[in-house]
Amino acid sequence: MSFKEINLFIEQVSKVVPKTLLMCPNCKEKLERDYKEKEYIDKEVEDKCPRCSTNMYVKSIYVLPTKPSTSL
Repeated sequence: MSFKEINLFIEQVSKVVPKTLLMCPNCKEKLERDYKEKEYIDKEVEDKCPRCSTNMYVKSIYVLPTKPSTSL
């Protein structure tokens, strides 16, 4: 792997933004937002459900796919 390829890879990885999917245990409303440090699956968070105002929990944590850059 060349330095150019390594730098491109690092640049792409640094642009990745993890997302958190929150779910309300009461009404099953879902909400996506940016990941916050120290979150984990099934953790209850302080975010309130927009529909019923119950504390939500972390349903999943993921990253959205990005288009690979072709500028080598």
